[in-house]
Amino acid sequence: ADFGIHLLHQYRFERAAADREVEATEYAFADRERTLASDVRLKYGQAAAAIRAFAIAESLAESAQRDLVLGRARVAEGASPPIDGDVLDVEARRIESERLIAEGVVEAGMIELKRSLGMRPDAPLLLRDSIDALVARARVPSVPPAGPRPDVREAEARVQLAEARIGTASSAGRFDASLFGSYMRMAAGFPLRAFNALGSLEPIGDVFHYVAGGVT
Repeated sequence: ADFGIHLLHQYRFERAAADREVEATEYAFADRERTLASDVRLKYGQAAAAIRAFAIAESLAESAQRDLVLGRARVAEGASPPIDGDVLDVEARRIESERLIAEGVVEAGMIELKRSLGMRPDAPLLLRDSIDALVARARVPSVPPAGPRPDVREAEARVQLAEARIGTASSAGRFDASLFGSYMRMAAGFPLRAFNALGSLEPIGDVFHYVAGGVT
């Protein structure tokens, strides 16, 4: 009966440890989903901001090109000195270089976003929301999540798992004692005869009894 109760307690501890292991794995998966979604939102926001910056740079580059065309026309008509045209040309080139840099930032941001989404770098991807829409949505107060975050729950489940394993080890490490004993009978003799105390001949030999016992 005691051995059966011991096995029952050990089974309960092992079952609790298995349940905590499953629970911790589920929370770890939920936390992985949370961090992945957060990374995607971050990369999405960076890509949308880069697109907005590129649109501004492209607009400035177009404006600089128009100013350059008008400035060259004024120089050709003699209404402005040639140096004004050179200044406009340098400014247009500088703004164009900034536009190219902004375009490269957009391409890098889109590649990072695709990587977070598990897409190929050459796969088509169109952003639905602009950075303005994202900012407006962020200003709306969100509903706080119910309960602690999945990573906190995973940590709690890991602690409970450790406690369950301690219970299993304590149950398996109970005090146990076993008794042992042995008996051996051995007859030994020689093919000879000898005189006994009464003066008569008898075979030389005897029977030996060995008894052993102990506790482990």
